[in-house]
Amino acid sequence: MTKVEMFNALKEVEEVKANAEMVEFIDHEIALLTKKRTSKTPTKTQKENVAILENIKAILEANSGLTVTEIATVLATDAQTYSNQKVSALLKKLVDNGEVVKEYDKRVAKFSLAK
Repeated sequence: MTKVEMFNALKEVEEVKANAEMVEFIDHEIALLTKKRTSKTPTKTQKENVAILENIKAILEANSGLTVTEIATVLATDAQTYSNQKVSALLKKLVDNGEVVKEYDKRVAKFSLAK
């Protein structure tokens, strides 16, 4: 049971319904729990990640069936290198979006563009 569900269940109790101060407190707590932080402008890292995602897709378009390490090696430039963890996290986003397919070959994950 989530906190919101618990607070809603508390609001249904007769003693709580009778106390306006308690109802007001519960409503305030529910509003705080359901309030989401939304930012319309992407952060600097998010902007950089979009560019990296496009580069990963371009690499997979040219060569399919690459491992995370191979992709990280191809992505590496003179000025910037990316860890396998970062490349793996970005590939997970692409796999979740359905843009990239993850296949296993003898327990080794290989990635290619979705068809």
